[in-house]
Amino acid sequence: MTARLLFDDLALVKEYLRYDDDTDDSLIEMFETAAERKVMKIAGKSEEDFVACADAMRPPVLYATAYMLEHRQEADHAELDITLRALVAQERDVPV
Repeated sequence: MTARLLFDDLALVKEYLRYDDDTDDSLIEMFETAAERKVMKIAGKSEEDFVACADAMRPPVLYATAYMLEHRQEADHAELDITLRALVAQERDVPV
């Protein structure tokens, strides 16, 4: 599994999700890693730049993790991408 970038402790992610059970930890970690990659791509950031602006990137990553976990059977990734673009709009690195 790819290393997680923004959250050293899964407990922080689970606290946001209000998830106490340990049975789905690997699933939550997988969604959190996927959310980081998705937000990084939408923001147009390299890993280094993504980590450098971690404070701004954590809320969209948490939102995407929660969305993917809750909607794992019927996730609308186009809708998720639109929401994430709005959440990272001020931090996006895109060529003009």
